[in-house]
Amino acid sequence: MIAGHLQIKNDYYYMVLSYLDANGKRKQPWFPTGLPIKNSKKRAEKMLLLVNIGVLVDHVDFRNAVGVLYGALAGGRSQFD
Repeated sequence: MIAGHLQIKNDYYYMVLSYLDANGKRKQPWFPTGLPIKNSKKRAEKMLLLVNIGVLVDHVDFRNAVGVLYGALAGGRSQFD
């Protein structure tokens, strides 16, 4: 199972995803949203929700889900290509 929350760093929102790897060790990678904290909280929450839905519904790797989200927001480019 994967969970996520938003964190503020340097006046920008970051998605922090939490999961257990194959060895049972907790991992918490951070992914930048590129959204400033001013007037962007709802949009950042929506991005986090879309990543969680992509992981849970499609049973895809979370890096792929984040990459697809970045691709959709950046006009077809993925951060992880």
